[in-house]
Amino acid sequence: MIDVNDTYYNDLWALNNTGQSGGTPDADIDAPEAWSIEQGSKERVVAVIDTGIDYTHHDLRQNMWDGTAFGLPYHGYDFAADDLGQNDNNPMPRLSHGTHVAGIIGALANGIGTVGVAPNVSLMALKVFRSDGNAFDSDILEALNFVSQKIDEGVNIVAVNASYGSRGKSDVIRNAIAKLGNKGVIVCAAAGNEHINNDITPTYPANYDLDNIISITATNRDDQLADFSNYGTLSVDIAAPGVDITSTVNNNGYDTYSGTSMAAPFVSGAIALLSTHNSNSSMTERITALLQGADALPSLHAKIKSGARLNVHKALTYRAPDQNNSNITQWSTGVYGNNEDKNQTLGIEHAPYLRVTVQGHTELHYDFIYIYDDKGNQVLQLDGDINTSIVLPGSFITARFVSDNTQGKSGVTVSISAAENDTANNNVTTWTTGRYGINDDRSRKLVIDKAAKLRVSITGETEAGYDFIYIYNKAGKEVAKLDGVINTTFVVEGDSITARLLSDYSVVASGVTVSIKAIYDNSNDITTWTTGAYNNNEDRSQQLSILGATHLKVTVTGATERYYDFFYLYDENNNQVAQLNGIINRTFILKGSSVTARILSDHFDGAAGVTVRISAL
Repeated sequence: MIDVNDTYYNDLWALNNTGQSGGTPDADIDAPEAWSIEQGSKERVVAVIDTGIDYTHHDLRQNMWDGTAFGLPYHGYDFAADDLGQNDNNPMPRLSHGTHVAGIIGALANGIGTVGVAPNVSLMALKVFRSDGNAFDSDILEALNFVSQKIDEGVNIVAVNASYGSRGKSDVIRNAIAKLGNKGVIVCAAAGNEHINNDITPTYPANYDLDNIISITATNRDDQLADFSNYGTLSVDIAAPGVDITSTVNNNGYDTYSGTSMAAPFVSGAIALLSTHNSNSSMTERITALLQGADALPSLHAKIKSGARLNVHKALTYRAPDQNNSNITQWSTGVYGNNEDKNQTLGIEHAPYLRVTVQGHTELHYDFIYIYDDKGNQVLQLDGDINTSIVLPGSFITARFVSDNTQGKSGVTVSISAAENDTANNNVTTWTTGRYGINDDRSRKLVIDKAAKLRVSITGETEAGYDFIYIYNKAGKEVAKLDGVINTTFVVEGDSITARLLSDYSVVASGVTVSIKAIYDNSNDITTWTTGAYNNNEDRSQQLSILGATHLKVTVTGATERYYDFFYLYDENNNQVAQLNGIINRTFILKGSSVTARILSDHFDGAAGVTVRISAL
């Protein structure tokens, strides 16, 4: 494990999201957990085809590829020829785009600035973009051929980062990338920032149909698809963080950029870690680990091929199923067909308890995954959008998948890991309702054994005004009733809650995800409530609290219909302290440990709604 104390580390939500700046806790790539296993190696090289890299930057210079043995003292090559009209061996940039990308991949963990996904990687700078921001296919082709040549000369290049794209398709470029695939090099390509479907309107190189290309879209700090990101269930493979990403820029600087250009280098850094952790793994095995280890998200379902966001720790710990051994630790049904009925035993020898995680997508109400304990008792029946974990006693479980004779979907992955403590059969720490049906009434108990307090996070969507998610504390008291677009966190006492989804007889919606996490310290408690886009004649409220707080900092941001729809804020004695409307960006300091927020709308136009965030002072 590395001790990360870099200046801007707390701003790097993509690596470790604690809810800073209003984000959703754990909407990240699990970098600290990954670093406990692997931090990379200077022997693994990622080639960055971009605007060049400021190789003198104090957060990058020690991780620049050493090309002196090849007569390249400046760590790469300039194919853009934007100085004297000739290529040269100095890829120093005029634009900071490539430097920013390089920092995401491999900024040093050195106590200053930022830190990259692979803090010990080697970065090769290949400059193809001129100072006006343009690049020619001929320059990109030269860079790709340069990578191929250096591999032949013994340089261990494991990935190419391609944070660029265009509508132009080139068979010559495609062939050069395919040639790299034959040499085991993975090309991480940005999907593009036009918010279009790449299945219909291709973006290259991301859309080249090659086994060694990973097409990458962007998510934000709430695990939602970025509003600018391209998508495509056939052409975009995986998502990674790409909104408000802080990284290195030219002249020892740092800045925050957004784009799929920022998402791609997270995957490039992950490949550098995978190639170091298992140097004997193949290109295909590394890609499989990335995709199978990714976190399935409802927001990405039916948007991209995997429906999932990068998780580097899970990629590093992924183990492919052994088809000749029933004692496997992960089983994926894959894309399933009609009338499927398959089962698999998963076990870890001598484990006293198992944490069982089920993720994926089935046809709601028709295709099901069942989990049975070591005594053959059914403990789970899941369908729709699935993201559930449970702890069971024993050293093995059986998973069974059954489909009907109509529509199929991408299927599910069942994973197990050894657990030391008995946390009871109902110890579910994440529950996804999935897309629910008419007159649905389903509930789930979520437990973390011996926890004194729990942080409860709820995201998703129900039909506003009709379908509700209820949260009850350990004593059975209702502590929340939510509907519409939901993005809320709060703290409850005790080691368990019960979540209940109740729908009416008309419209269905995508459902919600409820997660709990044990907390032991109030100092960093942040509680939020997001109304989401509201409807006409809305009147909804929510109490937000931080246990033990004496004063609260309350921040309200968002928008209502000016003069007609109002946001009200009440202190813990129910005294009104604010009435706001229009564009809202206000902060209050209030005594006490709780506030109540209320949104009240008329019968005309709605607006984007507001977010309320409280923190203890």
